[in-house]
Amino acid sequence: MTSNELPDEDSEELVDNPDVFNELQKIRFHELKDIKNEIRELRSALADPFGPVGAELGRCKLNVLIRRTNHERKPFLIEFTGDIESSVRVSPIRASILLTALLDLQDRSLGGPGLVDPQVVTKKICTGLGSGDWSDEKFANNLRVAQYRFEIFLEDSHLLNSEDVAFKYEPKTFRLNMSSQRLELDSLAVEIVSPDKDVNELIERFSNSSPLAKVRKLGIAHIEGGEDGHDRFLLELFDHNLEVDMADAFYRPAIHSFPVTLLEKMGVTKTRIRRTKIVNKGLRDRRIKFVEILSKSSLEHFFTPQDGRFPYLPPDIETRDVIEHIDYFLHLVNEEPQYQLVVTEAFYPFFVASIQIGKVPPREHITLYFGPSNTKDPLIVGCLAMANKSVDENMRGKVIDWLAKHPSSVSDPRGVSEFLKGLRQALR
Repeated sequence: MTSNELPDEDSEELVDNPDVFNELQKIRFHELKDIKNEIRELRSALADPFGPVGAELGRCKLNVLIRRTNHERKPFLIEFTGDIESSVRVSPIRASILLTALLDLQDRSLGGPGLVDPQVVTKKICTGLGSGDWSDEKFANNLRVAQYRFEIFLEDSHLLNSEDVAFKYEPKTFRLNMSSQRLELDSLAVEIVSPDKDVNELIERFSNSSPLAKVRKLGIAHIEGGEDGHDRFLLELFDHNLEVDMADAFYRPAIHSFPVTLLEKMGVTKTRIRRTKIVNKGLRDRRIKFVEILSKSSLEHFFTPQDGRFPYLPPDIETRDVIEHIDYFLHLVNEEPQYQLVVTEAFYPFFVASIQIGKVPPREHITLYFGPSNTKDPLIVGCLAMANKSVDENMRGKVIDWLAKHPSSVSDPRGVSEFLKGLRQALR
């Protein structure tokens, strides 16, 4: 008897026929087992470690905001929110000590070893905040005294204390140690931000933490432009053995769509060159899939000289270098099946990317919203990164697909090649 032939529960056959009863029990056991597995999968989805629920459950959140004020002696206002609510005004030296300890704590909460030499980092941050030359002997002595007094300051101010958790400063190791009866260090989520450009650059420069690890744990994070921030983050998204499916809509070609020889001539960072080589190999090995959406007008602007130079490129880049770039595009379009270039006339006043890592659940979903960086280099951008399955699927399913399927969009290799060849012809 199959499950489709089961008698009604009230049927006398269930009572009078033990074989039928035993068979029904077995079937119900398997059905209950399937239901249990479905519930487990649903709970896993709800507690998605890359989504907002996973970022909240069982975590202690320590949000740190550092502001620069006009106060003469204590120009830095440091505010804590989350599981600890407090604020304090401090001198540049104390701000440096606290920021170093927080960066170290953040890295350890993400599974890292912490800062290699907190003492040196404190000195350099102090110099960056305008408190003196860290190589000066008198300054070094003052800082050393302040570090040993910081333990007392933190204890007396109750700055990092709450009912569930407290942090104590250890002057011998220059670290914050966590004390809690219900929480472990790996359950701590630390976010450190500042609206001050100089402070924010120091945070990015001396953060030992992986930008990708921050996004995974916090669910959302701003990644500043530059080698220590955005470049490192994008490298981490590709530098592994898992499959990567990326789609973006941008204002210029992605760095990993440049030929390596051109990047080397441009003098870009080693991080960008390494990422480009990894993506190139990933496309050939079919580990990486990349859909790149660019407007026709942006490509025309990118590949057209203005006042004797190309607007996004260094002044020593010549027409033949740009032709090499277009030829590399033609190679990707026609010879790399894992790469697709979509050229469109659709207007999109935003720049986004969708990255999906892994082939089977739990697949990692990351969405990037690009924005300007603190530099004047048009090739450097920052981004707001979100690790959330629903956000990413909506972005890809509605925005990316809308652009790719827009009536003005061209995605077939032949049509895209004709457009690129027209750009190349205009340069000759």
